[in-house]
Amino acid sequence: MYINEDHILIRDFKENDIKNKIEWINDPRNNTFLHYDIPLNYKDTLNWYKTKDKSKRIDCIIEYDSIGLLQIDRINMKAELYITIGNADYKRRGIAFKSINLVLKYGFSELNLNKVYLKCGRRKYSGMQIIWKSWTWTRRIFCSRFVA
Repeated sequence: MYINEDHILIRDFKENDIKNKIEWINDPRNNTFLHYDIPLNYKDTLNWYKTKDKSKRIDCIIEYDSIGLLQIDRINMKAELYITIGNADYKRRGIAFKSINLVLKYGFSELNLNKVYLKCGRRKYSGMQIIWKSWTWTRRIFCSRFVA
């Protein structure tokens, strides 16, 4: 995937992005509500990168952090959205909102998805707020069960 729109660049995740992914995910300010086995390490993350099922997921980098679609189900035409703004300098600047909209546009237009879901922790309201702020897609996006 390569999207360059509205001053946001979203591109495929590459092997040389692993170091940043580990730093961002291991940062306690970011990982409270993420679904990872913390801490990430280079060896396991490199193994994940080389063995992941690319038919069921698209992992991307926002030139600021990471975003993508997981569990892509081409039969039921649905996928899970994930986003991490790991660098604190880029939080609360509208980057997540713009990036989510670009990925959703790609998912619905290019992948022909019917639904995209976001797993939200009980106290992770910012993710839900960004989704509902994106009113264009609200009939096709839903937050799945709250995850503890």
